[in-house]
Amino acid sequence: MAYQVVPDGTLIISQLGSDEQIEIQSSAIIEGSTQSVSDPSFKGDEQQSVINFSANTDFGTFMWSVEISIGASGMNIDNPARVDLPPNVIIVQDVTFIEKEI
Repeated sequence: MAYQVVPDGTLIISQLGSDEQIEIQSSAIIEGSTQSVSDPSFKGDEQQSVINFSANTDFGTFMWSVEISIGASGMNIDNPARVDLPPNVIIVQDVTFIEKEI
């Protein structure tokens, strides 16, 4: 079985001082680059990577970096973190990142 990391849920955002909210479905979040953070030639340990995701909105661009590890026991999502947030924007509800079988 093969798996990939995908966003799940709905990102709901608002600007400071405004009651207007924008909803961005997880399907609108785009997977970007993947960077290996461990030596893939070392077979005795898990391989660690960081996958970048982004979403363009009326309020600006949001970016997430999701750390994953892949080893004999499968894939683990270690640390999803939002790394870029447009100024004056409030997160009402964030997305999560899950494993999806492909």
